[in-house]
Amino acid sequence: MRRTALYLLIFTFLSVLFSNSLAAQEKDEAALFYEAALCERRVFEAENPKEAVSALSAKAEAYEKAGEYSKALACLNRIPVYLLSPQQRVELAYEKAELSYKSEDYESALNYLKEQGIAPEVENVHLKKDWLGMLLTFAVPAGFVYVEDYSGAVLYTLLNAASLGWIVLEWSAASYVSAVLGGALALNVSFMGAQEKVALRIEERNSSLIKEAQRRALTSFFQASSEGRTERPE
Repeated sequence: MRRTALYLLIFTFLSVLFSNSLAAQEKDEAALFYEAALCERRVFEAENPKEAVSALSAKAEAYEKAGEYSKALACLNRIPVYLLSPQQRVELAYEKAELSYKSEDYESALNYLKEQGIAPEVENVHLKKDWLGMLLTFAVPAGFVYVEDYSGAVLYTLLNAASLGWIVLEWSAASYVSAVLGGALALNVSFMGAQEKVALRIEERNSSLIKEAQRRALTSFFQASSEGRTERPE
């Protein structure tokens, strides 16, 4: 009985602690969103472009603190670049790149840096070739093995074998029309399905490899920048 009471006490304590922590986090986020709303009002009421730029920067900062990186980037994209000095443009591009990186849009992050002549080195990755995948798919298992989709290799091999079996069976029963139309149609559908599946797997794999290479390059760049080993706009 005492042990049960002790467990209940511990559970209650942890529940209250977690609830308070969650409530504090939600309160902080609400405060940041309120601050962002006030900044938007400042943008609307700005008497000159400089004040609007300052308000948009503050709004982006509030969203970034709240973890809303895409919204923060959208705020920075509203800043008229022609109003900024060359140094401010570099700083803005860097901030956009950092926010894009945090929102996992690595390609945009690299483009923002590239606009300012900054090009983090992205390692070359070995990509699967579309034409080779399509060619190998004529021998169905080979295409799936090429993209390392072994379950797909088994499935579509069975489907094609079943289609060929249907053609042979119907032909041997002298049902020539059924063999040609039914079996050939089934074979065509299963074969084209295999082609599309292999193409999709190649696209997914290549995109994943490119994105990971970009992520590593940007991670190294921003880490080195924060440590002062590369030039960062001040």
